[in-house]
Amino acid sequence: MNQGVLLVFFLFSAPSGNQNTAAGYNTDILEKMLEQWRQSLGSRDREKFEVWVAITDTDLIERGALLCVFPNVVLLICRFHFQQSWKNHRNKSLKGASSNYCNLKARLCRVEDLLIETEDLTRAKSIVTDERMVIFALQGTGECDEGAAESVLGHLNYLNIYWLREALWVSWSKAGQLRLAMCLKRPVNGIVPTTNHLESFNGVLKRKHLRRWQNNGQRLRLDVLVHVLVLYALPSIFQQQCLKDSKTARQEALLRQLPGGAAIVDSRSCSLVPFVPAAYWATNNKRDLAAAELVGNHQIGAPTLDDEGNYSFECYLALATDFNLFPVKYTIIFCLGKMVTCTCRDFSVQGCVCKHIRAAVVQTQLLRMQGISIHLPPTEPPSRAMNPPATPPLCQTRADYPITGLPRELRAQKQQKSYGIH
Repeated sequence: MNQGVLLVFFLFSAPSGNQNTAAGYNTDILEKMLEQWRQSLGSRDREKFEVWVAITDTDLIERGALLCVFPNVVLLICRFHFQQSWKNHRNKSLKGASSNYCNLKARLCRVEDLLIETEDLTRAKSIVTDERMVIFALQGTGECDEGAAESVLGHLNYLNIYWLREALWVSWSKAGQLRLAMCLKRPVNGIVPTTNHLESFNGVLKRKHLRRWQNNGQRLRLDVLVHVLVLYALPSIFQQQCLKDSKTARQEALLRQLPGGAAIVDSRSCSLVPFVPAAYWATNNKRDLAAAELVGNHQIGAPTLDDEGNYSFECYLALATDFNLFPVKYTIIFCLGKMVTCTCRDFSVQGCVCKHIRAAVVQTQLLRMQGISIHLPPTEPPSRAMNPPATPPLCQTRADYPITGLPRELRAQKQQKSYGIH
């Protein structure tokens, strides 16, 4: 899984005078080459060779040629390449290092992240429309100057007009990954979203296997290149892979002879094991400051208590404003003496304690004054040790928090007894 076997090399020789090899071909040339390659493969049971899935960079020439030869192919765009295109356009549009410009860039990054996760084109367009309305509102209140607003709106138009065309949107959004997973009958998290593995292979081929045959970095003659690829480069690559596989097999065989070694080997062979985050308190001044800003900006609400004794907080995205029609909210749940969870991506991917949980801890200081404590372990192992395998990690064994002090508004909330505690 997540591996491949090299099938074919497509070799291009740039015309005389071309400094960039890619500038020497177009859709017609690629279509002709792909069609000849397809014909050379013949047919099986009267069916020609078909390509089901292909992933490319942002080069539309390659995509056009693939669609001409294989009309039913599912095309994806490498995540690294299209995010790099977005980043380059964003930095070109917003040239500034002030705090205002940094905040606007952070807003645009957040919009891009939301677009990648969209499964519906209408939802993707509404995200851009919502952000455009927010920028207009900020410009009206004077929080965003006219030049910066025009730059942000220019980038939003770039995303909307070019990248949110349906045929192109499917190639880089989550909707395309779902379609690809259905086509390949594999889970979504088993889909490789980038061509980094191919770029890495090309780098090894050029800088290691071919460079030793070059004379002062000059390009190899075509017949010499084919000779080197067939007799030296490819056999060396496959031999190296075989040696890696045999080494891994020997190590696993030795490990199985040890007590409990078989279980370790079997657990390694299980692919796509979901990560279960564990909430434990690790010192992080940056997250502490971000949590203090969330509380100071009133972006986290008062906790609610359910029948099972769980405290639930709702915390808005740090970049959310009053002008957002659909602001992003995260839910933090404190189970007394048990688990602590947050729905944000930071906690889901990294574990530890995110800024939203830290902001919720500030809110719970009021509860601690009333004799109720919510504890977080200082390290990860105690957090995982207190949980059964089928449930989220339990969080206990810490009573002191590095965040102290409450805003005046929170002290006033204590007098209102709005927590449902009697």
